[in-house]
Amino acid sequence: MRIWNAQVVTRERVLPGGGVDVVDGRIARVLESCDSGDIDLEGCYLLPGLIDIHTHPTREDGVDPARLAALCDEVRSQGTAGFLFAPANAPVAETLDRLHALSASLDAIGPDRGCLGIHLEGPYVAPAARGGFEPEAITDPEAFPLAPLLEACGGWARYLNISPEIPGGIEAIRECRRRGLRVSMGHSAAERDTLLAALDAGVCTVCHTFNTGSIMRYKEPGVLDVTVDLMGLASDRLVCELICDGTHVDPVLVRLLYRAKGADGIALITDSILGGRIAEEGTAIDTGLVRFHIADGVGRNEAGGLVGSTLTMARAACNFMAFAGCGPVDAARAAALTPARVLGVDDDYGSVEAGRRALFCVLDCSYQPRADLGRRLNGVGGTGGEGGSHGF
Repeated sequence: MRIWNAQVVTRERVLPGGGVDVVDGRIARVLESCDSGDIDLEGCYLLPGLIDIHTHPTREDGVDPARLAALCDEVRSQGTAGFLFAPANAPVAETLDRLHALSASLDAIGPDRGCLGIHLEGPYVAPAARGGFEPEAITDPEAFPLAPLLEACGGWARYLNISPEIPGGIEAIRECRRRGLRVSMGHSAAERDTLLAALDAGVCTVCHTFNTGSIMRYKEPGVLDVTVDLMGLASDRLVCELICDGTHVDPVLVRLLYRAKGADGIALITDSILGGRIAEEGTAIDTGLVRFHIADGVGRNEAGGLVGSTLTMARAACNFMAFAGCGPVDAARAAALTPARVLGVDDDYGSVEAGRRALFCVLDCSYQPRADLGRRLNGVGGTGGEGGSHGF
């Protein structure tokens, strides 16, 4: 298959009038120019398939392989090539059963549907910064050991968030790194020395930067204490997750983060409470522990607090360009290459170059998602997602 009449977004630049040859599901060659082929991209931007390391399927998705497979196809049709599923808010007593069910469903649908593993955002969350987590859904590694949690994932565990200040938190970070797992720190009110200890223990990312954190003023030395978000800004060793919907993080802070970290230090995420589906206003989601609803385009709990987004990764990339003031090259890095590098899968995903998987995201000339073309390129059906040039 040859894709032609495309603005091909590579790691370094955009190739106007470019194309891509695909053989056996892999990119065989990137063409600087071509004037014919099998799929006319109509002058749209061709980005690598995006990678979402933080999205939440519903409880019903996790226990039903058919539902989970349909969700995977829908997310892939939107231009997201790979994703991690993070189980939703659940009582600690039910966590192992939920993970067993999710891992069994993933075993049933197999590794080629787009899911790259399980992301455990909880239960190792500090009570002082639990955000959308209910008190019954959080614990610490001393009270609830790490090994059974990972065993329940059945080999699908890939990425964990751990608040470093909780009992056993630093040792749990070290143990995860010994097992080859990636670790974020977030939902944290830890002080400077604990954050530095977590960095030395091997954390690699900050969980949804500028959310469930706080900026504490009038500390010594200086006027700001060192918080988890500021550590993310300052450290070259940390990638910052970013929910780029304009509500979770103010666009001014998006630009600040981009100036501090660049696209290679930012991993765009959806933190979607519907696993990457586009949600209608008023939609209700029952986790069994708490009921969420969609209001003003975001997920909110009964008190009106933010609990997640309704983003797709394509929309996050579009927003990032608008908020950060960057172009499609850096948007593709933040939405595809950086998260692929975080997971260690950048030999397969994250860039439009020879040898990578032939999975793509398509944006029109106004940087709006073209899910119709994305479905054709990625070989998946489904009616969900963003179509045409209309966006939301």
